[in-house]
Amino acid sequence: MNKINGWRVGLLVLGFCLLAGSWVLQAGERFINNNNGTITDHKSKLIGLADGNCLQKLTWDEAMAEVARLASGKCGLIDGSVAGNWRLPSKRELNILVDWRKSGKFVAMNNDFYWSNSANEEDSTLAWLIFLATVYVGNDVKSDKNMYWPVRDAH
Repeated sequence: MNKINGWRVGLLVLGFCLLAGSWVLQAGERFINNNNGTITDHKSKLIGLADGNCLQKLTWDEAMAEVARLASGKCGLIDGSVAGNWRLPSKRELNILVDWRKSGKFVAMNNDFYWSNSANEEDSTLAWLIFLATVYVGNDVKSDKNMYWPVRDAH
């Protein structure tokens, strides 16, 4: 192999390594903006609504119904989702919202109370929620109005 061909092979290998390295870095990121109104969290295996500006405080029943109706074409979604794909996070998933807010990737996720889809097992008038400012997880009366953040499982 002459020197010129050696350099070409070397540059080709270097380019491939740089390209592969950037792909590995992106694949290793926890939060990926899907550019369709959603963000995928690879750690929790959840997909979240990217922009919460369309959301408002609702009672627990209203939030459950609103999330069930959420679909592509609403709230900036162009992801092909249909009604029934989205849900509220479970009680066990609530702390994930803290990480999401800290990431800075989700728009209009504030230090507020956010509903879960989990009703209190001992008192059916209560449901679990989280206060993002203090990471407090507790119960609130379902008739109170709080924020909510739609999620769905990543496939």
